[in-house]
Amino acid sequence: MVNEVHPFRTPAPNAPIIWDGTDWRAIAGDTAGRVQVRGEDQLFSYKDRYAEEKSNINAAAGPNSLEASNVPAGEVWFVQAVSMLNRNTAATNVYAEARAPGAGVRFFLDDSLVADVVTLWNGLILLKAGDHIRVHWEGCSAGDELYMWVHGYKMTLET
Repeated sequence: MVNEVHPFRTPAPNAPIIWDGTDWRAIAGDTAGRVQVRGEDQLFSYKDRYAEEKSNINAAAGPNSLEASNVPAGEVWFVQAVSMLNRNTAATNVYAEARAPGAGVRFFLDDSLVADVVTLWNGLILLKAGDHIRVHWEGCSAGDELYMWVHGYKMTLET
């Protein structure tokens, strides 16, 4: 191979090399000496913070939901916190879930709510293109004010 490392043909001084499982190989770069890492080999590709607020200030009696935005193609989002609030009523329960097209995975449930007190989940949920966060309340009263805040960070698929 062209970029194989042999005793008689070593890469330029300070050239990065990598073990491919069977042999050492030089990593190709551009004329400035930069190496572009793609896909699953990337170390980190921070794009932006993720902060979103959704609200319904006139909820219906019974169950109600708020849904965050879908992750766009070419990105993954890391959700680190979800805050939920019913300003008026101590609803029966509230849960948060990661929604993929056609399915959802519940990752938080609280059934000891107090009116006008924020319920907070902290952790790490990875969302891919098309996924989003959904918060659902049971036992709301007509006219309740519901709020959801989602925080984390966005990454691209390639650096």
